[in-house]
Amino acid sequence: KPVLITQNIHTELDITNGARGTVVDIILNQAEPPPSRTHRIVDLLHPPAFVLVKLQHSLAPRFGVEPETIIPIRPIKKTIRLNLHENSKKII
Repeated sequence: KPVLITQNIHTELDITNGARGTVVDIILNQAEPPPSRTHRIVDLLHPPAFVLVKLQHSLAPRFGVEPETIIPIRPIKKTIRLNLHENSKKII
């Protein structure tokens, strides 16, 4: 599946906001129960440990014998808190 990097992860290696690639694999959290082999859709209880991504362009070193650059990216979760005044409007 196609993926778009939305943050600057490692600018020196060109793993930056706007970089495009393909999801190669998803490494589940160790606390996650094993997925069912009979269902194609899995509801995760925890965020994945890593998402392995093959980037279209990167200066990152290759691992093992892989011909392409495949990098592990740790998913992040951000919480944003907004305190708005009663009569103010904000577009997010």
